[in-house]
Amino acid sequence: MTKSKIPELLNNNLEAVIGNLKQESIDTFLFLKNQFLETKNITENYLFHFVFRSFYRLDNAGLSNEMKVKYFEIMQDIRYSPKIDLASICNELYKLENLKGQNTLQFSFSTKMANIIDEKFPIYDSEVAAMFNFRAPYNYKSYDERIKCYCDFYHDLEKNYSILLENNLVLHAINEFECKFSNTQNLSDIKKLDFLMWSAGKLKRKNLLILQ
Repeated sequence: MTKSKIPELLNNNLEAVIGNLKQESIDTFLFLKNQFLETKNITENYLFHFVFRSFYRLDNAGLSNEMKVKYFEIMQDIRYSPKIDLASICNELYKLENLKGQNTLQFSFSTKMANIIDEKFPIYDSEVAAMFNFRAPYNYKSYDERIKCYCDFYHDLEKNYSILLENNLVLHAINEFECKFSNTQNLSDIKKLDFLMWSAGKLKRKNLLILQ
C-alpha cells in the first residue's frame, strides 16, 4: 500500500475505521501521556507501568519481568535525549531473555516507548504493517538484517506520514476523528493518524476493508 492509496482507503472505509475506535483508548493514551509528563522518575510510577503494559499488551508478549523493568528504565534514561535511537532501544532489550529464554527483537514496543516520549514518532505494529503491505523480517535472517529492515521501513513510514499530513491528504479523516471523539485537541496530528491507521490496519487484516 503506497501513501497515495491511504487517503482513498481511509475515506472509503471511514465509518468502519472510526467505528472501530473507542473513546476509552484515547482517554487511556492521554492518561499515560499526562502521567509521563508529570512524573519526574517514571521508573517509580507503578500505576503508569500497569496501565502502559495493559494498554500496549506488554504482559501478553512473553516478556520476562527483567525485560519489563529494563523497558521503563530505558524510557527514563532517554526521555531527555536529543535523539531517540530505536535500534539502540532494541539492542538493550535484546540483551535480556524472555520467558522462553530467548533473546527477541522488540521493535514495536520500542516505537511505543518513543511515541510516549515524543508523539512525532509514529507507532509501528502489525496493523500499520498491514496498511503498507510490509512483511516483518523473520527469524531466519540475522539480527542485524532484521533491525535494518525494520528501521528502513520505519524511516519510510515517517516520511509517508509527513507527506500525508503536510499535504492535507488525510484531513477529512482527521476531521471526522475529531468530531467523533472528545479531548482530541490534546493529541498531535501524528497521534490522530496513529489511531486511524491502527484501526484501518486491524480491519484490513480481517478483510473488512473496501480496497477499491
